[in-house]
Amino acid sequence: TRHISPTVKPGDDFYTYVNEGWLKSTPIPKGGWERGAFGDLGEETRARVASLIREASGGLVGHLYASYRNRERIEKLGLAPIQKDLKGILASRTHRDIARYMADPRANALVAINVFPDAGNTRRSLVYLDQLERNNRVLGLPGREHYERKDGAFPGHRAAYVVYIASTLKRAGIEDGERRAADILALETKLAACQWSLEQLRDRKANYHLMTRKQLAVYASGFPWDTFLAARKVGHVQEVVLGTDSAVQAQAKIFGETPVAVWASYLAFHWIQNQVAFLPKAFEAASFDFYGR
Repeated sequence: TRHISPTVKPGDDFYTYVNEGWLKSTPIPKGGWERGAFGDLGEETRARVASLIREASGGLVGHLYASYRNRERIEKLGLAPIQKDLKGILASRTHRDIARYMADPRANALVAINVFPDAGNTRRSLVYLDQLERNNRVLGLPGREHYERKDGAFPGHRAAYVVYIASTLKRAGIEDGERRAADILALETKLAACQWSLEQLRDRKANYHLMTRKQLAVYASGFPWDTFLAARKVGHVQEVVLGTDSAVQAQAKIFGETPVAVWASYLAFHWIQNQVAFLPKAFEAASFDFYGR
């Protein structure tokens, strides 16, 4: 009862009535942006895992952890660990080149690719393709509304996103950062317009479209599926399940119509962003300033 508000009536605002004391007395952890039960549980879990790793300091896991924590060496290496990748991406000449890079788990891709039990025949598993990627999203902003809405904070978020992209590319020594940033926002705005809503994503039947590889190539013809699937080491599969099918179809059309140079800019920026935790502090801090704050 010590957190109950003495002034707010439960019928007016029950959340504040119950939590006002806690909200006023609980600080946000240094370097964080929120505080809650799940966050506290996560911190406790991370502390326990760190303790287990320290106990295994002489083994492979311990050495891997030590290299990850060696900030001095990370700063010394700079972008050297990914420089070859960035040069390769920016040297792409064909849409097939782009599709090969998109098959890399470190890249943002036109589609998410997973293996799940076939919902139509659970005795087997199939490759699933759809717009939703847990780690490396198709979009750099949280969702469709962030690209379309002109009210509230959305325009400011888009402007800040462009600044963040340009500064990241400049920090990486990639020229024409402002132009590339504008191209990336324009591209992602087109992709966002194709994506399914949260309500559509919850419709499991609508997200189950079983098709052969040949049917996929016809249905979403703008994307070099053979190249992408072969590079992802699943080039042998004959059937796939396509979720968010109309979204993927529309995005495949955009893929074929968008110049390779724009896709190269898109891939280069997200290649950096997706690995920012392993890069020098300047990259990680800038990422937190935009995404964390």
